[in-house]
Amino acid sequence: MSAGPVGRGAARAAAWIAAGALAGPAPAAPPTDAHTLLERLADRIAALPADEPMPVDRTLERYLDRSGIALRVEQDDDARTLQRKRPPGLSDAEWRAFVEAWSAGAIAVESESGGAALTFLDLDEDGRRDLILDQYVGGTGLYSYLSTLRNDPATGYTDGGATFSINGRGGDQAVYWLRIDGRSYVAYRDSVYGRDTLTLQRPMTPAPAAAATRPALVVRYRYRHRVLPATADARRDDAVQTALDADADFAAAADGALAEVRLHRDGSQRLPDPEARCPAPPGTPADEDVWPWHGAGHYSFDFAAITRVRTPRACYAAIVIAFRSSYLKSHADCCMLWVQTAPGDAIAERPLHTQRWREEIAVEWVDAGGGE
Repeated sequence: MSAGPVGRGAARAAAWIAAGALAGPAPAAPPTDAHTLLERLADRIAALPADEPMPVDRTLERYLDRSGIALRVEQDDDARTLQRKRPPGLSDAEWRAFVEAWSAGAIAVESESGGAALTFLDLDEDGRRDLILDQYVGGTGLYSYLSTLRNDPATGYTDGGATFSINGRGGDQAVYWLRIDGRSYVAYRDSVYGRDTLTLQRPMTPAPAAAATRPALVVRYRYRHRVLPATADARRDDAVQTALDADADFAAAADGALAEVRLHRDGSQRLPDPEARCPAPPGTPADEDVWPWHGAGHYSFDFAAITRVRTPRACYAAIVIAFRSSYLKSHADCCMLWVQTAPGDAIAERPLHTQRWREEIAVEWVDAGGGE
C-alpha cells in the first residue's frame, strides 16, 4: 500500500536528515526544540576524534549561516555617507528601512571606538533581512555586545530581543549564527578549563530568565601538559627563577605529576589530592603556612590545578594557570605553570604545551543565567 503524501514526506525528511543535510537551501522545517538539536550536535561531536582540540567549533562550522551582508558604520555617519557604503545585495526596501531607522536614532551605536559591525541576515525566515549589531565596548574585560533588530515592514527595525555579551579578557565565549533544517538559530558557547557549555535558541526569542533552567550541550575534557624551557622574558634575575632553571630534573618530574591531574564533573580537581602539599621551609611563620601557597588570583585566569613536584633538589608547588580569553586561537597555548618553593608572592614561571581530549559529552539542564 502506498505510504501517501504524509508518509512519503516523512520518509524524505528522515532520509534527508540521515544523510547529514542539516543545513542548506532546502525548505525550512518547523522549528526544532533546543534539546533535540543539541542532542544531534552531540552526536556530531561524538563522531569526531577524541583528540580534536576544538570539537564545538568544528561541528558548528558546517551550520554557520554565511548569507549575511556586512556593513561597518560610525556614529557620525549621515545618510549621504551611508549611501556611499551601501553594500551590494540588499534590496531597496531593506536599505530604505535601515537608513530610516538610522536617521531616526533607532540603531544606537555606543561602542568605545564609535563604530559597529552590522550584519544583515534573515533571522526569522520571513524573507526580510534583520540586523545584528556587534559593538566593542571595552572595559577591563574587553567586552563586546551583540544585539538583534527585527526588520518589521510596519514599524521598521525594532528590538529583536536576543542580546549576548562576549568577555574578551576574563572569559572564553563565542556566538554562532546558524542555519539548521532551513531555520535560524543562535548558539552561545561559554567555556572554562575542562568544559565547554553550549546553549541554543531562536535568534528573535529573548533568553530565558536568569532564574530559569535551559538545556545545554556540555563537553568535558582531560588534559596533558608538557613543561617547556623558560622563555627569555621569564628568565628574571631572581633567586626563585634561577633555582628552578638550574634544576635539571624539574621538567620530567613536573610532566609526570601533571599527567596525574583529573577533574570532577564540576571542574574542581579530583586527582592528585589538591591538599597534598609540600612542607614549608624551616622558619616559615605559622600564620603564613597556608596551602596553597599562591595568593589571590585575577579575573583573566583560573587556578586550574595544583600538584607537588619532587626532585632531589626541592619540593615544588606547581600551579596550572588557565587563561580566560575569547581571543584564544589554540588550546596548545591555553596555560602556563607557576612554581613556588615557599608561601608568598615569589613565583617562577614555565610555559606549557597543552593537549586536550574529549572525555564526556552530555546534554544537561543548566542555570539560564550563566551556563555553569
